Amino acid sequence: MGSLRRYYSFLPDGGEGVAVSALRSPDAIRAAVRAFADVGVTELVLDPTVPSVDEVDRLADVVL
Repeated sequence: MGSLRRYYSFLPDGGEGVAVSALRSPDAIRAAVRAFADVGVTELVLDPTVPSVDEVDRLADVVL
């Protein structure tokens, strides 16, 4: 959450709103992807917030 707070620190709340609303668990990510699909979204951009390329693989394991 620290990196999100730093990146969005220009916001009035110092990025706190973004940081606390970020999806963190596999179940939360799956539910969000499912909810978007349920309303007809066919493309969704997911943006890992850490510099490790492994995060992309971990995300793919969750949503694919």
